[in-house]
Amino acid sequence: MKTLKHYIYLTFITLLFVLTNCAEELTSYEDPLNLQSEEFTFIPKSPKTNLDVSLVYYGCSYNVTTSVTIENKNIKVKKHFNGAMKRPCILMQDTISFGKLNEGNYRVTLEIIDINPFANDSIFSTETKTLTVINR
Repeated sequence: MKTLKHYIYLTFITLLFVLTNCAEELTSYEDPLNLQSEEFTFIPKSPKTNLDVSLVYYGCSYNVTTSVTIENKNIKVKKHFNGAMKRPCILMQDTISFGKLNEGNYRVTLEIIDINPFANDSIFSTETKTLTVINR
């Protein structure tokens, strides 16, 4: 009897672990307060077609948003900085609004570009996430 209880308990724990780790998220959402340096997420947590959708970026305050391009289901956000300035990185959040989006999966790419003409590689970092917008 004791072994059966242990077996059921272990099976339940294993199943719970597998289900939580294999669950597919609709959106690459992370709590904006838990972002690490140079990361981004989306708000609201569950974007719908009747809500404004925004990207929340947490990074150096000198990274300036220079363009937001929305083409079909691809969204590209570019931020520039000048590495030759040697400014200290003061972390802050930046919210970039995409407005209301149609239903579907969007590929959102954030590029941080060093405009220093002497930089070996002008693309400092690139990150891509999937944003899923559902019909209200």
